[in-house]
Order: sequence, then C-alpha cells, then structure tokens
Amino acid sequence: MVSAIVPRVKILTLNAQKNHNPRLGAFLSDVVQSSVYDFVLLQEATEAVLALIEPADTYNLLTATDVQDGAQSMLSIFYNKQYVLRNHRHVSFTREHPSIHSPAEYGLLMGVFDAKNGPVVVSTFHLHSGLRTSVRSRELA
Repeated sequence: MVSAIVPRVKILTLNAQKNHNPRLGAFLSDVVQSSVYDFVLLQEATEAVLALIEPADTYNLLTATDVQDGAQSMLSIFYNKQYVLRNHRHVSFTREHPSIHSPAEYGLLMGVFDAKNGPVVVSTFHLHSGLRTSVRSRELA
C-alpha cells in the first residue's frame, strides 16, 4: 500500500475583538513577519484591525462585502502566497438576530485554494454570542 504524504497546514484563528486590545497590533505584526502560518483567520476584523497589519511579501488578504448591507465583512483570511485563491464564498448571519445593528459582523467566509498537493478549503466562522439558542441554531444551519 502506498500512502501520500500530506503536508501540514498551519492555521491561526483569532477573534480580533474590533481592536480593543492595545497589544493586538504588535501581535499581528509578529504573526505576519514570522510567516509561520499558512492561514490566519480573523473574526471581528474591522478596518482598524486590518490597518494594523503591514503588507507583507508572503501574504494575501481575502475579505468580502456583505451583499445584504453593502458593508465590509468583519471576517478576513490572510493566506500565504504559495496558495492560489480559486473561489470564495461569504454568508452573512446579520439578519438572523433582530437586534444586530453592526453589519457583516457574524457569518462565514470560505476560500478554496490551490496547493501543491491539491485543493485546500479554509473558512472562518463567527456566531452571534447571545443566549438565544434559536439564533445560533439558524446560523449553524
């Protein structure tokens, strides 16, 4: 029996908390400069968060616009340039909860990437944190 060696994909997922942590900028800068991760998945990545990340020669950025609101999604994927983005999909959960006024904060951002050994599918997912299980159940569905 012959088995293929599948390389490990290194992923960091982080809720950026809309840049409320004063150490976030230094942390993200270190992450990008070190190039350790193949994919960096961000939730609550506002424009202020994305502005903290200096452009790097080794990463590209995948973001999306919420088609319901026309607002920039708060979900982002930084990916190593060795991966080639082939397709992506964004699903907003903003309409699932009646009290949400912040557009594109909750949802799913998925990318399909070409890698040396075949396609890689990566997604970042952010559910509403409320206690209403009916809302979270609809988001999961």
